[in-house]
Amino acid sequence: MALSDLGETAMKNLQIFRKLLPALPPVLGVLFIHTALGAAYIVPSASMQPTLKIGDEIIVSAPSYG
Repeated sequence: MALSDLGETAMKNLQIFRKLLPALPPVLGVLFIHTALGAAYIVPSASMQPTLKIGDEIIVSAPSYG
């Protein structure tokens, strides 16, 4: 790889980074909500019947479980 090719590669990477940069705050927000506040789940099995049925949608508070 020649030095001129390295410059082109760096410029392409910079352009890709600039295109992806606006998506970073929403992605970080979603990750924060999922890990720090709570997460949505769908009950996959009947292990919690009769209180939870298969397919029930629940939100779990993440801080409660550490």
